[in-house]
Amino acid sequence: MSKEESASKYSEVTQLKDKNKFVIYNEKKEIVAHIDYVLLKKDGKEIVEIQHTITDPKHSGKGLAGQVTQALFAWVNENKDTMALQSNCSYTHQFLYKHGDKYGHLLTDHYKSFLKQQGIVTPSQK
Repeated sequence: MSKEESASKYSEVTQLKDKNKFVIYNEKKEIVAHIDYVLLKKDGKEIVEIQHTITDPKHSGKGLAGQVTQALFAWVNENKDTMALQSNCSYTHQFLYKHGDKYGHLLTDHYKSFLKQQGIVTPSQK
């Protein structure tokens, strides 16, 4: 299947603010990938805490988890003066290991410390 064929089967990433998630739909309007988060308040900032990143197994391997993750990170980046990011999601930990140099500035100090303790050092921390 070509990249164009694959792309036509899925929607663009959509944020569902009322459900605290970013999603991708298939042609049947079913959610096939999503990233869930909760919003916390700390020191005058909203902390976006990622809970889960899930892709329907029938649609795995197509980069959908990465797309919803990048969309959430872009949203936090657009609001970086009032938001910061942390995660309880193992997919996000690995994503940051690969892309931390691009997104490390969005992370809470507590989360950066956690990643370092776990040996999941982002490229910007090496």
